[in-house]
Order: sequence, then C-alpha cells, then structure tokens
Amino acid sequence: MAQSFKPLKMPTQARSRLTYQSILEATAYILIEDGYTNLTTNHVAERAGVSIASLYQYFPNKESLVVTLHHEHAKSTRAQIQQAFVNEENASLETLVNIFVDAMINVHSVEPELHRVFQEEIPRLLKSEIIQEGNDEFIAVLTKLTQHSAHSLEEQKNLAWMIRTMTHSVIHQALMDRPDDLVSGQLAQELKSILLKLL
Repeated sequence: MAQSFKPLKMPTQARSRLTYQSILEATAYILIEDGYTNLTTNHVAERAGVSIASLYQYFPNKESLVVTLHHEHAKSTRAQIQQAFVNEENASLETLVNIFVDAMINVHSVEPELHRVFQEEIPRLLKSEIIQEGNDEFIAVLTKLTQHSAHSLEEQKNLAWMIRTMTHSVIHQALMDRPDDLVSGQLAQELKSILLKLL
C-alpha cells in the first residue's frame, strides 16, 4: 500500500483551523531554520504549542506536513495569479505577460528561504507528489496568456505547461543564484521578453 501524504482530515471549526494552521506555520519555520532532514513531528508539535496527538489527528507523518505546506502555497499562488488577471480580459498580450511575471515574482519573494528548502532539500518522491497536485489548475489559469496565440488548443495546453514549468524553475533558481536581479527587476524583464517570444 502506497504511503499517504495527504492530511488525515480537514479542520471544520475555528479552533481546529487555528491548530491546523499553527502546525503548518511551525513546519515552515523549522524547514527554514533547521532544514528538511531535522524536521520531526515532535519538533513541529512543540513549536506549534500543540500535543503530538493533536498533530497526528491531521498529519500521519512529516512528509504529509511538507506536501500539505507546499500545496497551500501553490493554491495561494494560483489564486493570486488568477486575481491579478481579473478585469484584464481586454488587455494586450504584453500587458498580460507583465501582470503574470510581476505577480509570480511577488508571490515567490515572500519567504524566499522556504522556497530554497523546497527547491534544494525535499526528496524526489515528495517533489513528484507536489508537482502533480494542482498542475492542471495552474495550466488552466495560464490560458489567459496562451489563448492570445495562433496555436491549436492542444498546442496551447503544451505551451501553458512550458510557461508554468519554465517560470517556476527560473524564479526558484534565481532566489538562490540571482536574488539581486529579482529585486532590481532585471530578471523580470528577461522573463517577459522570453514569454513574449514564445507566445
């Protein structure tokens, strides 16, 4: 039987939602401060101020903590990108690309050290689980860009996948290799130029 990385249950009441969120915030803190190898459920429970029994009501293992934390981040990213496109139906392709790249960089500029941990320290098995979740939803968001192209629907879907994969990879790597260019806007200009050529 395959190991489950999903939460055992979702909180429904205000108090349980607070506990659940405190556990995820503690997970993020420990990942940043101590790295994935030193992350333990006991350490997370202690940092969150909850009993280990309370943690195990929601998360069966440390892997599920990490996968859930990343899924929450990915969900927030998709929501913010989608929100950035609201009321922009009639905008030019260049404007949409500008909005997309700026939003992506803004989202990933929050807690850059957590992104570094996700990029460098998370085992391959967990990365496969993380990448699979939400992929189709993100690609659907990117149709705002690809629908402006002259490509077929199937080509647009492949192009959206390429944009998603490339943009994430470039920004994640830049957080480690070119942080100054992220801040200055140099990387944003390079990404915008590349995406316009693709589209």
